[in-house]
Amino acid sequence: MGVRLLQGCGPHVSEPDPCAPPPPSPSGGLHPHSRTDFRPPPSVPPSPAPRPAAASDSRAPPGMRRRPAPCLRRCSPRTSSIWQPWWEVFSGTSSTTWTSGAYFQQHGRTFTAVIPTNVFGPHDNFNIEDGHVLPGLIHKVHLAKSSGSALTVWGTGTPRRQFIYSLDLARLFLWVLREYSEVEPIILSVGEEDEVSIREAAEAVADAMDFHGEVIFDTSKSDGQFKKTASNGKLRAHLPDFQFTPFKQAVKETCNWFAENYKQARK
Repeated sequence: MGVRLLQGCGPHVSEPDPCAPPPPSPSGGLHPHSRTDFRPPPSVPPSPAPRPAAASDSRAPPGMRRRPAPCLRRCSPRTSSIWQPWWEVFSGTSSTTWTSGAYFQQHGRTFTAVIPTNVFGPHDNFNIEDGHVLPGLIHKVHLAKSSGSALTVWGTGTPRRQFIYSLDLARLFLWVLREYSEVEPIILSVGEEDEVSIREAAEAVADAMDFHGEVIFDTSKSDGQFKKTASNGKLRAHLPDFQFTPFKQAVKETCNWFAENYKQARK
């Protein structure tokens, strides 16, 4: 029976490899419940044989060596074969990171993932119940202004978030498609210094929509996680001169779009 090693905080543990053929039975024949062909189901095309390893591969991203590819057909990232532990090959722990690296090694295809922070902008989902925080605030301010009532914001307003304007994100998407050639994911976000609190976001929306009514913070509602800071250091290493739209300007443009397109906006 094939055996794999699990890496963890404790000692190595031997465990059956799900991709290995079953062992012979004590009587010398095959196990009564074993398959004899070990082929994938007809609906799943077999994976092509991996290319032989070369001394150097110009397509390999920095810091990665071409090694035997993991099984993409029946193995998960935690059941990679003993000669290629997934934790040694890929620095990330998400399934996206593993899949991107596995496709590169086995098929030579460069896939990656982009990770944006809180996105907002024109054509957003402004539904108060299931929209994101900033478009939801924009809709709330619009309704409060129209009815002459107070604006109620859930929580204390102290949690901080990184917001990225959708038009800035679109420019970064084009850069990733044209220029970014790495397999490792990249975070697309403003810097930590540009984090704003929910209170500051509500005030920016109120200013942009010329709302002068009372703002109430309902502290009976949960704040949620205080910070979800993401580092944009890798993005800055590639694009040190990229200019993000100032937060208040981006909020103003989004509020103007919502007011002008209120009837057809998603809400």
